[in-house]
Amino acid sequence: MEEGISLREVFNILNKYKVLILSITFVAALLAGILSYFVLPPVYEGSTEILVNQNRAQNNQLTGQDVEADIRLIKTYSDIVENPEILKTVSEQLNLGLTAKQMSEQITVTSNENSQVISISVRDKNIERAVSIANTIVEVFSEEVRKLLNVSNVSVISAADIEDNPLPVGPKVFLNTAITSLIGLLFGTSLAFLINYLNTTIKNDQDVENVLNIPVLAMIPSLVEKEKPKEIVKTTFERKEV
Repeated sequence: MEEGISLREVFNILNKYKVLILSITFVAALLAGILSYFVLPPVYEGSTEILVNQNRAQNNQLTGQDVEADIRLIKTYSDIVENPEILKTVSEQLNLGLTAKQMSEQITVTSNENSQVISISVRDKNIERAVSIANTIVEVFSEEVRKLLNVSNVSVISAADIEDNPLPVGPKVFLNTAITSLIGLLFGTSLAFLINYLNTTIKNDQDVENVLNIPVLAMIPSLVEKEKPKEIVKTTFERKEV
């Protein structure tokens, strides 16, 4: 017995259950939009950039080797920024009550290839706290570098600051809605095919061949019984003499 589904049957199933599929997709998108816009709290970001370079005499000319050496320091310095002891110190100074692990989840340290600049971004529900954390990290980091490496080669390019009318960086309403809509569409389509698969009703001649494994010789159209005309009831009156 051959089992399979043709492209035409796929389109027929999608067309048959299109209301179900579209309804699930719409509800999923609506819920995602409501949750992202009204329920989930906004998340703000504070960012700062620092420049890393080696200590050198004021009259020494900067060479290509010096720049390469500075770039090699970036990876080391990035690891120091995210060190648990640094984050623990920042949390204690700001009385945040957060562990180093909790703080590391809020912090992103990035640096472009062949660049001496390190970007530190902090995300928090409170914009003022995000800015304070970012700037304090730079202060604590610079102090620790002086102690560990006995150098003062960290310069702040741009400190984190609160802009006028700051916009939240999350949650991303459009992205969340789009992803949830796609998930709803896939779920609705899968559900439609599942319902169709569980429906064992014989719908056409192909189903007969698949189930009984015998060829169909002919198809008899269904007859619709026509409504019989209403009989006219005759009433006779017998005339009597009084």
